[in-house]
Amino acid sequence: KIMEKFGDNEDETLVSNSRVSCDGGVLGHPKIYLSLEFGEIAVCPYCSHQFLRTEEHSGWFNMTGKRLVLVDGSGYIFRAFYGLPSMTRSDGTPVNAVYGFTKMLLKLCDDMSNDNIAVVFDAGRKTFRNDIFPEYKANRSDPPEELIPQFSLIREATSAIGLPTFELEGYEADDIIATFVKKAKSLKMKTLIVSSDKDLMQLVEDEVSLYDPMKNIYQGYEEVI
Repeated sequence: KIMEKFGDNEDETLVSNSRVSCDGGVLGHPKIYLSLEFGEIAVCPYCSHQFLRTEEHSGWFNMTGKRLVLVDGSGYIFRAFYGLPSMTRSDGTPVNAVYGFTKMLLKLCDDMSNDNIAVVFDAGRKTFRNDIFPEYKANRSDPPEELIPQFSLIREATSAIGLPTFELEGYEADDIIATFVKKAKSLKMKTLIVSSDKDLMQLVEDEVSLYDPMKNIYQGYEEVI
């Protein structure tokens, strides 16, 4: 269950946008409050239920017993943009990437409705790697002009669907995905990375797999090795 934004309803598990209460559910235990920063995971010391704070919704994931699905949002965007012909809305704004991205994301939500899904974006072109090596990805071309106004619309569409999004200035989406994979591994959670980026194969191991949406192929440790 995804707990949405904070409300006054006394039945809400979420009691503020930085704390969550846990009473153990069916088994029950004394109610305690867990507090954690955005993007980190809190674990109840009584029942081991896991909660993930999501800044976009000022809420939490209850991650207990579920697989974590991390979507490479940037990869989805470019696949949608180049895979569809030009489309515009009434005011002339291009929307082909928005349409394709949303359609693919809704299908993923249907196919993986029992999982916790989060979408990870690149926050910008410059990262800490450019500070270390200024020529890092210097040959990469700028995104097409028709795509630029669609970035914000795609983020709005993702939030409207009800999925948390993650991005961090100075870091690539790959960095955030790798961080969540490491954290999930420490909590013995299974993780699925949704991306066609072969660089992410280095994260695949026993409890971490990769799904290539372009080829509709799942790759585990044996397939990658």
